[in-house]
Amino acid sequence: VAAGAGYVVLAAGLLLTGFGVSFVLPSLVAAVLNAAPEGTAGAAGGTLNAVRQTGATLGVAAMGAVLGHGTEYALLLSAGVCLVAGTWFALAGDRR
Repeated sequence: VAAGAGYVVLAAGLLLTGFGVSFVLPSLVAAVLNAAPEGTAGAAGGTLNAVRQTGATLGVAAMGAVLGHGTEYALLLSAGVCLVAGTWFALAGDRR
């Protein structure tokens, strides 16, 4: 987002991010609970939420640290993380 873009552009980006997260999370929860051994759904769900919160916290901290060096570095970091994660999940496939 450019420095003088205004609130409409920022709101649109935040809205799209919110919709993306709301569409991904139910699928993520279902995949984790289906992969968990029988009788451990509660522990699997709790672990998922703890890891999700920890990842969000570390992500905000990393982006805040990188933003001090410029927006372009923050965008490159987030693109790199998405690329690595996407590749890892694509190659992992179904390991059952």
